[in-house]
Parts: sequence; C-alpha cells; structure tokens
Amino acid sequence: MVKDFAVYTVMRVLLFVGAFALVAAVWALVTGEGVPIAPALIVALLLSGVASFVLLDSPRAKLAHRIEQRFERMKTKEDVD
Repeated sequence: MVKDFAVYTVMRVLLFVGAFALVAAVWALVTGEGVPIAPALIVALLLSGVASFVLLDSPRAKLAHRIEQRFERMKTKEDVD
C-alpha cells in the first residue's frame, strides 16, 4: 500500500510541476513580462487537479482498492477477536 501511495503522490507532484511550468511559459509568452507566482500557482493547481482527475484515475483506483482490502482484513480480524 505504501508503494501505491508513493507512486500516486509522486505522479500528482509531477503533474503539478508540469502544469506550473506550462502556465508560467504560456504566461511569459503572452505577456512578455515576468510571471506573478501566486496567480500562476492557483491556475496550475486548478489545471493539475482537473488533469489528475482524468489522468490518474487508474493509480487512484488501485490505491483505493488496496486501502479497502486492508480495512476489510482489519475488520475481519477484529470480528474474530
């Protein structure tokens, strides 16, 4: 389960970093000026959130399944005791 969590988390972070780089690059090309960090971070956060909903569905489902299995084993063990 830790491996699935780590993989999902790393993928989310990489997706956010990529989104931020994309937003900053487009912002700089369009305006020709420096990129204000706060608005770029907000746009990148929204963009990466939507993208992760679509692109990371499989790793998220795998992680959720592992967590569910673990809770079921704990529940079964608790019922036996």
